[in-house]
Amino acid sequence: MKGNIPPITDELFDTDDSCPDSEEEYVPESCDESSDSSCEIPIHENCTDKKKKSCSKGQKSITHDRNKEESMAHDINKQKSTPQNTDSEDNVQVVVSTVHKKGNGLRLYDKRQHCLFCRESFTKISKHLERKHHNEVEVARAVSHPKNSKERRLQLEYLRKKGNYIHNMDVLQTGKGSLIACKRPNEEAKSKEFVHCSYCLGLFTKKVLWRHVKVCGFKPTDVKPRPGKNRVLSLSALTSAPVGVTSDLWKIMSHMNQDKVSLAVKSDELIMELGQHTYNRLGSDRAQHEHIRQKMREMGRLVLSAREVTSLRSISDMIKPTNFMETVSAVKHVAGYNKESDSFKIATLPLKIGQSLAKISELVESKALVNGDEQTAKAARRFRQVYYAKWNEMVSGSAYRTLEQGKWNAPLLLPLTDDVKKLHSYLDEKENEYRDGLSLESSTTNWSKLAQVTLAKVILFNRRREGEVSKMLLSSFQQRDRSKPNDDLNAALSELEQKLCKHFQRLEIRGKRGRKVPVLLTPDMVQSLELLVEKRDECGVEKDNPYIFSRPRAMTYFRGSEYINHFAHACGAQHPENLTSTKLRKHIATLSKVLNLSNTELDQLADFLGHDIRIHRQFYRLPEGTLQLAKISKVLMALETGRLFEFKGKSLEDINIDPDGKIQKWFCNWPVLIVRMNMISDFQRQGFYSMFCVYYLKQVEDGGHSELDDESEGDGPPPKKQARAASPLYTSNKSKKGSKGKVTETDLKTNRVTRACKARRPFKRNTWQPEEIHAVEKHMMNFIRTFRVPGKHDCDSCLKSEPLHLKERDWKAIKFYVKNRIDALKKKE
Repeated sequence: MKGNIPPITDELFDTDDSCPDSEEEYVPESCDESSDSSCEIPIHENCTDKKKKSCSKGQKSITHDRNKEESMAHDINKQKSTPQNTDSEDNVQVVVSTVHKKGNGLRLYDKRQHCLFCRESFTKISKHLERKHHNEVEVARAVSHPKNSKERRLQLEYLRKKGNYIHNMDVLQTGKGSLIACKRPNEEAKSKEFVHCSYCLGLFTKKVLWRHVKVCGFKPTDVKPRPGKNRVLSLSALTSAPVGVTSDLWKIMSHMNQDKVSLAVKSDELIMELGQHTYNRLGSDRAQHEHIRQKMREMGRLVLSAREVTSLRSISDMIKPTNFMETVSAVKHVAGYNKESDSFKIATLPLKIGQSLAKISELVESKALVNGDEQTAKAARRFRQVYYAKWNEMVSGSAYRTLEQGKWNAPLLLPLTDDVKKLHSYLDEKENEYRDGLSLESSTTNWSKLAQVTLAKVILFNRRREGEVSKMLLSSFQQRDRSKPNDDLNAALSELEQKLCKHFQRLEIRGKRGRKVPVLLTPDMVQSLELLVEKRDECGVEKDNPYIFSRPRAMTYFRGSEYINHFAHACGAQHPENLTSTKLRKHIATLSKVLNLSNTELDQLADFLGHDIRIHRQFYRLPEGTLQLAKISKVLMALETGRLFEFKGKSLEDINIDPDGKIQKWFCNWPVLIVRMNMISDFQRQGFYSMFCVYYLKQVEDGGHSELDDESEGDGPPPKKQARAASPLYTSNKSKKGSKGKVTETDLKTNRVTRACKARRPFKRNTWQPEEIHAVEKHMMNFIRTFRVPGKHDCDSCLKSEPLHLKERDWKAIKFYVKNRIDALKKKE
């Protein structure tokens, strides 16, 4: 034993059995050769002798039997008088033994300890172990040490606490019985207020556990102190894993906030099954552990809400089809439903809870089928039928509407270029400062500062999602590609591009939906990251922490969003609230429109940002409000003024129209006509065209202005070119009916308007999707390279080879796609 051992005070645990006649409670030093013993632990220097409480041996010998009977009677009466509460979270049938007193107010020393081997309770556990279990290896080693020795006392103390711990676990799992605490309370206390120490397995109240851990004689000396009550409580939660729950899941749950929600989670079997199912799918990824905890806590909050507003007590009650409406009420209550506005305070919560309920019913059904319980499986199946039929109507419809309305009129503010420049300069300055500081002194503070500024700089430079870079693995950085570019590839690059390839380093990390996304690193970033890797062990970073931006003395990582926000305010930006990873990504994607990138270059940019080109076009472009004000308004004004035909064949950028121009009132119904035409069939549309031509001709005859029959400013006859173009068609149609005569000017106008209306028939282009292009080029690339247009047989072969991707195409579409590619290549040459 090394040095002196600090005292363990009575405030932390009771010493009722430490009377003068129990002086043999001393523990020997643990031996390495007894590897089969689960009770032995190393004895460390931060423990000491307990102060013996003085009590009269004679008095105890006389009153021992009477006190024992009084204690048993007191416990029975106490349990009978305990008020019954229907709330399962209070575990009302589990009580904590309190201090008993005699009639004269003196303390009754009747505390009973449970034996580790025979599972019975005794007031003198040390004597019982020596007399009845002296053949046990752990007991033999304990009593082999001299009496009054520290080793003997500590080893027997651990055996005593472990026996009580096993008894307490049985009580908690069965939900009935009395818990044995190290320090019994003077008054009645709830069982949920007590937790076990993860080192000595003693039962303490939450309020004093953190103080006990500081002086616990069984805490390993190599354990680094971590301040805070929540850390101690989460650590103590590891000691009580229930039957049927894996240790890995229980370890994840131990990091929950130890409150009434976590108690509801641990007491509900179906929530535990949902957590186990989610862990089996996602548990291998440490970054998903928080997601697993949140899914379980969502259901725990639902249970607490259901107990407040309904008669339901658990998830098993909620997935019964007859209780569906009460389940809906509980979900609305926990999500803050407002009946007047038909909206939710937390709109995403009911959606998540609904998905979890459906998943739990599937798990219950599958388990019931395995066990041959057809009735339970049928009930779970009926709940899902009701869920799919009514959930959208009762819950999710309002939730989606709340989410959608929340996005209305939300301003889309992109970062200012000056603010981005300020942030870049500030990060460069701080990176050099913190890198020099860490090089001179290896400390946790310096390491954290450099990791935070490097994290923010990588996110800012690459415009990556902050979560992707924050969870960058150490192995990803160490295994990055450092090979030089191939000479053949260099031939296709310009001199500047070749220098850039040598300047930057590239690595690949896991992105959204598991897709691979690249990250580019400048020489300064590489230097900082290499220094962080080199100083990990010296600065207190856990060896098992897989993240490169890991928090010292923890298994988590620094969150990039926090530090981008911190540095954005520190750099003096004009609008620091706009400097977020999401808005920075929109910033580069939006301003890339200024570069007039080709489709191929746009695909490359979208691939680097880590999203599909369709997502890029839908969300990462100019703000919707700006587009509608600047672009679409041109079309509406052209329709309103009746000048749409003037801009035939022009793009939106080429349209120039005066917003103060004269509006033709008769043409204001044109947008309405367009909408109606899109809602009718082709046969009805033909009749509509004829009706509109008559209407248009009437407007022309009434003096209306139109560009179709007014190509000159005068009132003279229409140009001869138009008359010649219209006359043969008109006369041929008349000749079929046997009629003859001159073609009047009105007939010409009617014919021209009819052809103009036919020319306005909408034509919808079927844009080629990336998967279609890949499918065609996979089989037809040889024709494109050799500048040969394929025949029908070749196109049909391509269709048969790719029936899934080319189901919307025919052989002509493939042929003309190849032809257009060939024409494009010829133009480039």
